[in-house]
Amino acid sequence: MQQKPEVQLLLYFTRAKIDTNTLEDIYQLLDAPINWDEVLSLSLKHRIAPLLYHHLTTSIVPGKLPRSIMPRLKEIYTQNFNRNKQLYDELHKIATLFHEADVEVLVLKGPILARLIYPSIGVRCMKDIDLVIKEEHWLRAKECFLSLGYSLPETLPELDVSELVKYTQYFSQIEFTRKGCIPIEPHFRLFNMGIPMKEPWLFEHVRTMDKALIPSPEILLLHLCIHANTHNFCSLMLLCDIGAVVQHYGDELDGSHIQQIAATRGITCSVYNSLILTEELLNIPIPERLKNALKIGFIRQMMFNIVWNKPQILSIQKTEKPPQLEAPAYYLLEMDNILDRLKYLCSILFPPLKWLAAYFKVKATPLSYPIYLIRYLLHGRGKER
Repeated sequence: MQQKPEVQLLLYFTRAKIDTNTLEDIYQLLDAPINWDEVLSLSLKHRIAPLLYHHLTTSIVPGKLPRSIMPRLKEIYTQNFNRNKQLYDELHKIATLFHEADVEVLVLKGPILARLIYPSIGVRCMKDIDLVIKEEHWLRAKECFLSLGYSLPETLPELDVSELVKYTQYFSQIEFTRKGCIPIEPHFRLFNMGIPMKEPWLFEHVRTMDKALIPSPEILLLHLCIHANTHNFCSLMLLCDIGAVVQHYGDELDGSHIQQIAATRGITCSVYNSLILTEELLNIPIPERLKNALKIGFIRQMMFNIVWNKPQILSIQKTEKPPQLEAPAYYLLEMDNILDRLKYLCSILFPPLKWLAAYFKVKATPLSYPIYLIRYLLHGRGKER
């Protein structure tokens, strides 16, 4: 697909590492007129402005730098670097406390990518910290957060951990918040939507990063692929993360292990297409044995292309679906069993009255259930407010 020079230039910069061939293509584009204000605007929209600044200052000769936007990019990068540094300081405190309390928690996405995969902790934007908590460790983890001054939403009803798993899967994600700190989003499953399923492989082959537990490269890649799907491929950063992991680990990634987990969890189509979109849009080669292990049939591929509007993804014109639509659409597409589809639909469309009443801070009156339900489906579903 032929892209505007501004879009194509941004795509070249949407990767953790720029090779010699890509750099040559960048310089060819720089010889033509470029609307740098548009490049800046797109980089902000797709949350890769700090990465753009890094590549411009480390890969491009000074005479080619767009001086009209460099001060703004530098400011964005510096702010992001300082914010991320504060995040790592806080994460170190949390990981130390968890270690002392014998609580097993996995860190996901941003903190791993910024520290281990990207060239600087300042290039990856982060809105929150995602943690997977073992169900049996929930109460101890909760006490750790409360002792650090964090709090849960007032709208969260009193639930035991088994109910809380269903609440976060079917109803609303929750956050621990503290003034001046980045929110902490707890999960009980790697794939925090859909029908809850046990994930015995999740805490296998874990690694450590400054006392924090992090998943294996295969689990990290799987989660990033599903994360891109559930956010409707609306941001280049989503695919940039996938490409960065593939560039970093390459042939070390165990394709058969990824395929086994994807098949068990019913996400093969979504994982495969996340990788293919990364390859097609960002021109980052995906190892052939990984693609072959995950390859899907023609019908599945056509369904994905139609439902997700692949041409719109490739033209970077996707917008994020409303939260009440993005997850159901994704999971219903993947499910083969009609009974699972019905169970999932009923669970997300008809949450318990207790949940709705607490969420909207109203009295749990059965006669008002239809009103609460309509408010939730139209406006409410997503993270706790």
